[in-house]
Amino acid sequence: KGSIQPGLRGHPSLGFPAGDDRVRKEHRALDGVILGCDDPLWKKIYPPNGWKCRCRVAPLMRHEAAGVDPGEMRRRVSEYFDTAEWKAASAQGWDTNRSETAQVFTKDQQYIRKFPGKAAKSLLQLYPQDYGLESLNKRIAASVTPRPVYAGAADSWYDAHQVLEDYMGRRVSLRRKVFNFHTTGAHSYRVPYLDCVTEALKDPDEVWLNNYSKGTGEFTNLNFIKFYDDSAVNVVCEIKEGRVYEVKTWFEICTGPKGGSRSKASRLKDPRWKYRRGLLIKKS
Repeated sequence: KGSIQPGLRGHPSLGFPAGDDRVRKEHRALDGVILGCDDPLWKKIYPPNGWKCRCRVAPLMRHEAAGVDPGEMRRRVSEYFDTAEWKAASAQGWDTNRSETAQVFTKDQQYIRKFPGKAAKSLLQLYPQDYGLESLNKRIAASVTPRPVYAGAADSWYDAHQVLEDYMGRRVSLRRKVFNFHTTGAHSYRVPYLDCVTEALKDPDEVWLNNYSKGTGEFTNLNFIKFYDDSAVNVVCEIKEGRVYEVKTWFEICTGPKGGSRSKASRLKDPRWKYRRGLLIKKS
């Protein structure tokens, strides 16, 4: 994170983001905003302004801000307040100046449950649009990654992949019983997807925490979703008692049905929604 440099009292201050390709477009729009250090807008936009925000504030002497149009600067901040990024950040408690409050967490600050317009919404009823993500079909259409097709013997693949690794470097086991069930008989159609398993774990486009396998209130499943130019593949892992971390299944996500209701009940059955729900852990 960038350092926070407080402005000098009575002099304007300059807010700016980190300057690399990871800066959010909404924060980049604030680059170069100059406001007086006593401007009340700093009570809301003094960084950090969201998770992993690396924006900084640097002091300027009054003569360094000569010619600055205060109205234009405030207009830019006002436009930022109209963005979905700001609405999400403010709902989750980022709309404060912690250098003034000297308080990082407040008693009513609930990061997970507070989404704009959905403060009381259950995590299991949060879907891609709640995180600003495109639909399943749009994400597939936008992908340029070719899907790898494994053409070798299933046993040969397993001998080299009994223990896998996810994008955080965590070890993921793949039990022989689970592997055999998914690669023999009526389920042998999953063999060509074996290399997708390693790709999805190591470089997922989305990771969702939900209750896919049991349908209970327990969050024990991680869905590692990888989007290819012709499909989306989901590798479902399970965490048992906070210790065992293993692959449970893998499959290509069906892109239909296209019609029908969008009620809560139908979404739990519709493959376009069923796996992409809950707590979004990672997105690309």
